[in-house]
Amino acid sequence: MAKAVTFDAVQFRDNHKLITQYLNDAFETSDVDVITKAIGDMLRAQGMSRISKMVGLRREGLYRSFGGQTGPGFDTVMKVLRALNIRIVAQPVAGGGGLKKGK
Repeated sequence: MAKAVTFDAVQFRDNHKLITQYLNDAFETSDVDVITKAIGDMLRAQGMSRISKMVGLRREGLYRSFGGQTGPGFDTVMKVLRALNIRIVAQPVAGGGGLKKGK
């Protein structure tokens, strides 16, 4: 039986390499709930109050949005990622052929 892993916010405090790896792992799942929770973990690791001031949003709202109670809007996600010094980069999926040319 797999053991539950406890999230240790201290190891992510101001460690951009670990933050990036953690979030990339979450993005790889394509699961919105996993991604939202991972961003919330990083917000708590960096200090929710500090981030809320940086993005101009209430701390309570960030807790709700990134804690599973409500889903954050895309603009909120982008503001928060910017405050975490993270950017999203688009890359083609290997072997992907999702977009088809019109006839």
